[in-house]
Amino acid sequence: MILRAFLFLTILAGLAQPALADTGDQIAAVIEIEGSATVTRSSGATETLAVDAPINLNDVIDTGAATKVFLQFIDGTELTLSENTRLRVDDFVYDPEASKDNKAAYSILKGTFLYTSGLIAKRPDPDVRVNTPYGSIGIRGTQFWGGPIDGAYGVLVNEGAVTVQNPAGSASLDKGQGTSLTAFNARPGEVKAWGQPKIDRAVATITPRNPALIRERIAKRTAINRRLTEERKMVLRKRRSGDATPLRGGTGTPQRKWSRPR
Repeated sequence: MILRAFLFLTILAGLAQPALADTGDQIAAVIEIEGSATVTRSSGATETLAVDAPINLNDVIDTGAATKVFLQFIDGTELTLSENTRLRVDDFVYDPEASKDNKAAYSILKGTFLYTSGLIAKRPDPDVRVNTPYGSIGIRGTQFWGGPIDGAYGVLVNEGAVTVQNPAGSASLDKGQGTSLTAFNARPGEVKAWGQPKIDRAVATITPRNPALIRERIAKRTAINRRLTEERKMVLRKRRSGDATPLRGGTGTPQRKWSRPR
């Protein structure tokens, strides 16, 4: 079994203050920061990241040394970024009344992360991917860790299942299993259970200092996410009907199953 240390990490979400963006563009918010990080907007402007900051399509987040950043998306998806990590939000469509159109794609351009599924990934046959420099990870209602470990790029599943794929092959991982990747054009390694010391080292990279604070913010986040979902839903529906300019970002761009992050 994968460790009890993972259990409290499912709480990473929530925010006590109202969101800063109110235009339908916001798809996530910063829940907590330990250390320092920046966000580069689609306009090219770079800002110092702060708690409560809105996250939009095509934003790129960079974390500094000894830093952790905790994000929650409006469908409840949670992403924890460890130090010296870069995330780009490639695609995000969430409309609870049109779930067949829902999808999401994230690129971890470098570094270490923990992903916990929200509602988009919990529907049947979800269209959700996390792209890494070593391959693409397809998600089926899950929580999993990814990052450099023991001279390779590791993927470890705590809940649910994932499929790791690149041009050289693919590997399916269920709860409690991990694999290692050494290159974008090399097959994923053997799928097997990791030993507890290795699991502990992986979990330590994304464990928060103050989980109680995060739990407190989670409890206050529901109403904010509901409001943001309604705003976003209106924008998506106008876009589908042709009554609005296209959304910023990649919501109309299909993702290759093993596309290398740029």
